[in-house]
Amino acid sequence: MDKGVDKTFTEAMKASLADLAKACADASGWSNTSTKRLPRHRDWAPDRKVDLKYSNAEVQEWMKMGLWDGKIPDIEGVFNAQNDESLANPAVFRLACRLADLGMFTGTPVNGVQKYPAKAVGNWTASQGWTVNPLGAYSPEAHQGIFG
Repeated sequence: MDKGVDKTFTEAMKASLADLAKACADASGWSNTSTKRLPRHRDWAPDRKVDLKYSNAEVQEWMKMGLWDGKIPDIEGVFNAQNDESLANPAVFRLACRLADLGMFTGTPVNGVQKYPAKAVGNWTASQGWTVNPLGAYSPEAHQGIFG
C-alpha cells in the first residue's frame, strides 16, 4: 500500500481504529473522538506525513461504528427520560448509541450525560415513513423497530 495514495482500509481496519479511539476516549475521559482528540499524522505534520488519504469526515464516520453495546435498554427508562428533559440514564445512552450506529444521531453519545435524543428519534421515525406527533416521540413500535 502506497502511503496516502489509496483508500484501502478494510472494514476490519476501520472498526479497529474506531475501537482504539473509543478505548482512548474512555480511558482519558474525552467527551468525543473528534480529530481534535484523535488527529491524523498529516494534521500534525502536513509537509511530511501523508499516510492517510481519508478525510476527517470519513474518519469520523468510522468512530460511529458499533457504539451500541448490543444490550436492549428498558423502555421505561427511555420513557422516563423523554418525559424529564434533565434525566440522563443508561437507557437513553444505549438508544443514542444505536441511533448513531444507524446514522440518525450526529455526534458521539456520552454515557452519564446523554439526554433523550428527540431529534434522532424523529429522524429514525421519518426514515421509516412514520408520522409521529409530536416529532421525536418514543413508542413501543419505535423501540421494537430500533432494537428489534
